[in-house]
Amino acid sequence: MMQAKNDNFHIKMLYYYRKQCHFYRNQYMSKTTVSTDHKGITYNSLKEMCDAYNISVTLYLKRIERGWTVKDALEGKEPFYSRDGKDYSSQKEVCDEFNIHRNTFRDKLSRGYTIDEIIDGVTYRIEDHLGNRYPTMAEMCAAYQIKVATYRSRIGKGMSKEEALTKKVDTKD
Repeated sequence: MMQAKNDNFHIKMLYYYRKQCHFYRNQYMSKTTVSTDHKGITYNSLKEMCDAYNISVTLYLKRIERGWTVKDALEGKEPFYSRDGKDYSSQKEVCDEFNIHRNTFRDKLSRGYTIDEIIDGVTYRIEDHLGNRYPTMAEMCAAYQIKVATYRSRIGKGMSKEEALTKKVDTKD
């Protein structure tokens, strides 16, 4: 019973918070709200200040809500990613520039791919016992100088990846 009361409390607080954020957004967007940036420059409105830094008011407010400083919210933090001398400030920018679906990008990041590997279209389908990744099982087996059929047979018999890859092949004289 206590858990249900606690959940209701959190729901009410979340609703109140969202309502307050909406109120403050509207207040900031009004033309009469004076805003001052981190350099001490005063602007007639938040929109005017954000326009001076070439960002949207919504982005600025989201950053502030996430705990960013005014300086970081206006100027941005270090780039999310840099390649060939060009900086990208977000996953969205990288995905749009290199024509990668955002869900694919996030999924590959969570599976340990680097951003360069995602952009270059590198795919790893298999990983050895040391964490080395290979595009195919054939390439992994070639690196350990065993046949794919031997590897599969060993795995089928219950051997670990390490045993299957590193056990010397019995040669018949």
